[in-house]
Amino acid sequence: MRTPLLCCLCFVLLLSNKALGQAAGPDSSALAALGQRYAAALGVESRLYNGPAYAGRIESFVKGQPFFESATPQLATVDYDGNTYTGVPLRYDLVLGQLVLRVPPGVTEMYLVNEKVVRFALGGHTFIRLVADSAGSPAPTGYYDLLVEGPVRVLAARRKDVQTRATLEGMQGEISQIDEVFLYKNRHYYPVSRAKELLRLFPESKGPLRAYIRAQKLTFRAASRELSIAAVVRYYATLAPPPTASTP
Repeated sequence: MRTPLLCCLCFVLLLSNKALGQAAGPDSSALAALGQRYAAALGVESRLYNGPAYAGRIESFVKGQPFFESATPQLATVDYDGNTYTGVPLRYDLVLGQLVLRVPPGVTEMYLVNEKVVRFALGGHTFIRLVADSAGSPAPTGYYDLLVEGPVRVLAARRKDVQTRATLEGMQGEISQIDEVFLYKNRHYYPVSRAKELLRLFPESKGPLRAYIRAQKLTFRAASRELSIAAVVRYYATLAPPPTASTP
């Protein structure tokens, strides 16, 4: 039976987690070994449970939380290290850019190695990992929310920043989210935030696209920017035979 083994293993992990918390820093190799033992007890692929210890910590005076959409783990599908895993309880830390995995639930946490992640689906969103082809690339290496798939891709880079300050009442701080939209067209990435920037990328269809924006009353303010850009790109795909698909 697996139950006694899991109970013993959970107890060992709990003690290890307390010890790690008292030490100067988590022992990643020990944590990885424990994660693999936990995976073996569950009968699941141990490669998913061999990442480094997650060290994300937000001070109590900071308002907000660092994760994508929810601080509660969500069941996700992830392409990792050559395999696809479903029903994985993950959280996406937008401050550190890490996928956080709890092993076992409520005991300790590790994060997936970014270089081994191809894509993941979380909370109704599909994220892909892009690797910048040069230091000057407008789209840096990281995870991107895939808003439109096709010959012209629309992607959103999402991150959160922590701002802290000293006040007369003590330390204060908050977490803010920053979203940037990129188009991938003809093997190049282009940051887009305004209608003018978007239309510039489609000179042969500028007239019809401008008319579509007006007819649909699309706006490019922060709250509606992603939806508007995605709508225009989808409409563009209906105007003429799309260009040859190119995948980074």
